[in-house]
Order: sequence, then structure tokens, then C-alpha cells
Amino acid sequence: MKVPKDSPPEELAPRLAKAFGNVTIVQKGQQDIISNGDRTEVVDIEGGLKRVGGQGDILSGTVGTFVAWGKNYEEQNLKNSNDSNLKLQDIPLLAAIGACQITRTASRLAFQKHGRGVLTSDMLVEIGPAYAELFGDLGEKGLKGNL
Repeated sequence: MKVPKDSPPEELAPRLAKAFGNVTIVQKGQQDIISNGDRTEVVDIEGGLKRVGGQGDILSGTVGTFVAWGKNYEEQNLKNSNDSNLKLQDIPLLAAIGACQITRTASRLAFQKHGRGVLTSDMLVEIGPAYAELFGDLGEKGLKGNL
């Protein structure tokens, strides 16, 4: 694969993404590094002070949700021939960035309420509030989308 094992941590995600044909890679850590091989972004917003088993499941489920929304956007954009500044190949990268932000924020909100006793289930109920904090609360007001 030609990705040296001793590569600096911040270079691993971009190198792996490029080696796998520009797939989107999420490298979780103190800072989440997201790369599609051409573009690399870092998510370093505050999370909870305790990691719990299952956070990766929340992250992957949130990535899947955002990718599905992105696919819907892509289909609507192509169907309506709307011009957009959004590059469709960036949708998975943007989905991963949003998911990392949601997961970190949900973790922080749950930790603020439960401290060191926080569980993954405590994070689940914070996904909606995390979304509202990051992206606005219109989606939390019952507006219906196209999905």
C-alpha cells in the first residue's frame, strides 16, 4: 500500500485515502482527521472528557445519515439541474466532518450532565441537541425533508 508505518499521525488519513483511491477516511483521536486524499480537514471542537464504548457506532451512524442526505441532495440537484458551489465528490467528506462534530458535541453535552458515569445511551439523547447547537434548530422543529 506504500503508506509508511512511521508516518506522522496527521499524514496517515490523507495517505490511506489516496492509497485506497480517494475514499473518505476518518481518523479519530484528540483531533479527528478527515481526508479524501485531495482534501484534509481537522475537527477539534470540544468533546466529552470520557470516551465510552459505542461512540464509533454513533459516529458511523451519523456519517451514514449525512451521506444519505447528501445522496438526496445530489439526486435533487441533478433532477432540477440546479447550479451549486458544492462539489458532489465532497459530500462524503462533508458528511464525515458533520458527523465528527455531532459526535463530539453529543459527548460533551452528555458528559456535562452525567460526568464520569456517562454511558453511550446518554449520548444518544444528545444527538438532537448537538445538531441544533451546531447547525440550527429548524430540523428539531418538525420540518419534513425529502427522505
